[in-house]
Amino acid sequence: MRASLNFTLPDDQVEFDSALAGGKAITTIEQIDNHCRSILKWSEPSSEVQAVVEVIRSLIPADLLEIR
Repeated sequence: MRASLNFTLPDDQVEFDSALAGGKAITTIEQIDNHCRSILKWSEPSSEVQAVVEVIRSLIPADLLEIR
């Protein structure tokens, strides 16, 4: 399978930069989710920390983590 993206620079510079950064962004979000999961699973967080970590994880769309 093959896909092509076409941009008209400089008009589409923001979209072009976003497309290039997409892979790094998804990797970063995966790392954040994994770190939060690790906190909940392996440590004994206070109720405040647990609440914050759960809110952070709830902000990450599940389908975004299924891309890879």
